[in-house]
Amino acid sequence: MTPLKSIYRYSLRRQRVQLHDQSAVYGRPPIASSRDISGILHAILGHEPCEVFVLLCLNCKLNVIGYAEIARGGLDQVAVVPGEIIRVAIASGATAFIVAHNHPSGDPAPSSQDDIFTNKLQQACALVGLTLLDHVIVGEDQTYSYRNTGHFTKV
Repeated sequence: MTPLKSIYRYSLRRQRVQLHDQSAVYGRPPIASSRDISGILHAILGHEPCEVFVLLCLNCKLNVIGYAEIARGGLDQVAVVPGEIIRVAIASGATAFIVAHNHPSGDPAPSSQDDIFTNKLQQACALVGLTLLDHVIVGEDQTYSYRNTGHFTKV
């Protein structure tokens, strides 16, 4: 392992959030469905009082190889730029990733800003050869999946 790769892995580990149950993210079988994703994301974001934006990095077999909290915001917004997400995904060695954030209001319906951001992130991923598998919004008892609702744009 090169020193640079070692530094990136250390950096990624430092960005992980302490979860009540680490097995919610690591040591699971490969992600096979949106139900798997919902379970993981509810464990991570379901209890957050403010908006939190997270990244699940996946290898080519769809195993979770990294988790990072990208940003924390207020009650109704969180500021994130696509470049930060891509930097962390590349540093983890991911070939694909899932982004998610929560809506503390409990309603997982996406805002127009969520739609614009998802489109920009898809375009950025296309430029660097990464695959954005989904953008999930976690509500109180349900989730909204851009992939499942067909709202991913063609890049």
